[in-house]
Amino acid sequence: MGWKRRQTLVSALVCSLGAAGFIATATPMAYASSGPVQITFATAFVTRYPIFVKIVKAFNASHPGIHVTIEHEPGNTSMLTKLLTELATGTAPNVVFQYGPWADQLASTKGIVPLNSFIAKSHYNLNVFYKDNLETDDVNGKIIALPGDNDNEAVFYNKKLFEKYHVPFPKPNWTWAQMVATAKKLNHPKQKYYGMLEFIGDTEGVSVRYEPFLLQAGGHIVNAKATKALFDSAAGLKALTFLKDLEPYSDVVPRSEYEDAFESGRVAMTFSGSWDVSTFAKDGIDYGVVQLPSPTPGGSHMTLAQPDLNLITQSTPAKEQASWTFLQYLDSEKSAAMLAAPGHLSFRKDVVNNPLYKPTLAKYPVLKQFAQYANDATIRPKFPQYSEVSQDMATAVEMVLLHKASPAAALKQEAQAADQQLQSSAP
Repeated sequence: MGWKRRQTLVSALVCSLGAAGFIATATPMAYASSGPVQITFATAFVTRYPIFVKIVKAFNASHPGIHVTIEHEPGNTSMLTKLLTELATGTAPNVVFQYGPWADQLASTKGIVPLNSFIAKSHYNLNVFYKDNLETDDVNGKIIALPGDNDNEAVFYNKKLFEKYHVPFPKPNWTWAQMVATAKKLNHPKQKYYGMLEFIGDTEGVSVRYEPFLLQAGGHIVNAKATKALFDSAAGLKALTFLKDLEPYSDVVPRSEYEDAFESGRVAMTFSGSWDVSTFAKDGIDYGVVQLPSPTPGGSHMTLAQPDLNLITQSTPAKEQASWTFLQYLDSEKSAAMLAAPGHLSFRKDVVNNPLYKPTLAKYPVLKQFAQYANDATIRPKFPQYSEVSQDMATAVEMVLLHKASPAAALKQEAQAADQQLQSSAP
């Protein structure tokens, strides 16, 4: 998930085959004479939902021993609570999407099926996936999922506003200070034009706009054992001060108004990700994309990867095997290309060369940039209390954007709150 556009997002779908077509490599199953094995699949995508329906229909037609029923999940942070409740009551979907940052918590949750043995028996090729996806799926050697989506962050900029105010387009090697100076030149609030767009009111969406800059500056979110918050540090202060320095030249809006604000054509820049590539293009915005700025010349331009998960939940051996067969079909190259074709970054590296995807790259060439960024993106740390700590970081950012506290005061307060969360959950 990542902080993805909640209406249009959250989950592409699962597993890979080395082949380009719809081919399942799982071991043949012995099905009961009473009929096909019935399994359910839950995804949170809205705009791509019709594509999933087509894939499921094709799978059912080509696999008479299995029947998949597709369900829609709410694309927000209630997904985790919903799944934990379903696991406890034995009502969870057999294949289900979840956000990547929850991997560690899910790995220790009863009811999630590790995929290591399926992968080994099927000689399943994991190398078709991006590094950040594989790192997210693997929790201390236990592979709990296969990729459900893959995105990363960059800066979108409105070319027409840059041209209107005679400001050069951002260069890939730009710095935090240069971004602030650029936003200042493009900020004309009396004319209702703004240098930068920020939003509040979305925990994950707000925190992931802070985290890459914390990491770029050499900081950490928590310590190695996840017993203490570390974002109240010199690096954390630098990162939050950078966002504070952008704020005077920003239009700060509620999350629900964010897309409309950029699509209005009155905002010059915003932090966003590959999930918005097709959205902004459809709204007629002539935009460019550039990598995140670095703290200093020659410094890190690290971006934050936002890979997500598709998991198998515990049931009968027959249903688990059927779920694995379905997972492979969904993450085949052809399925992945179909899911990415509307204008998205795929979770499979080989989709870039798939004929189904080439028209998409021609229409949205900036996707090639995001594919390049994916090779160097870093994932968020995996620890069970990530969602709570993410809330604390988001609160600190919002306090600063709303002028309720200085960066130092906000970080101190929210790091203390995070410490309480971490320590209360310690064994």
